Amino acid sequence: ILARFVQRAGEGLLKPVIFSTLRGSKTLAEAFHTALSNPEENLRCAAYECLEVVARSAWGAAEICTREKLVQRVSDASVEAEPSAASWRHKCACSLLATARSIAEGEAAADARVVEIVTPLVPTLQAAVKAGPYGSGGQARVESEAV
Repeated sequence: ILARFVQRAGEGLLKPVIFSTLRGSKTLAEAFHTALSNPEENLRCAAYECLEVVARSAWGAAEICTREKLVQRVSDASVEAEPSAASWRHKCACSLLATARSIAEGEAAADARVVEIVTPLVPTLQAAVKAGPYGSGGQARVESEAV
């Protein structure tokens, strides 16, 4: 539901709402990292879904990329074993990569600070996207038991 709100609200309304909600507590990246560290799969999926939408904007990508642990989580397929969460994590990585590339290539309007933050992470995000949702180029991980 929150992700649908994020999509419909548009960037002009979204940014002030998010930052006023977070005022006095955590940064946006810290709040997402906390939600993604929760053991509840539905919460993690919702956080990835919302983060995927936020990652589509230059300011959102910059906020995400300021927290190294958050970028690592989005980029690391091994953190999500459940198919739904793995899929949302990968979608988030895809959106973040698309925006980061756009910023790095000068296609998205971004100030020098944002370019400096986001550009070095493009190779990491490319590798994450290439690896797919399960870290094996798109193939689901299958764990076998020794007999």
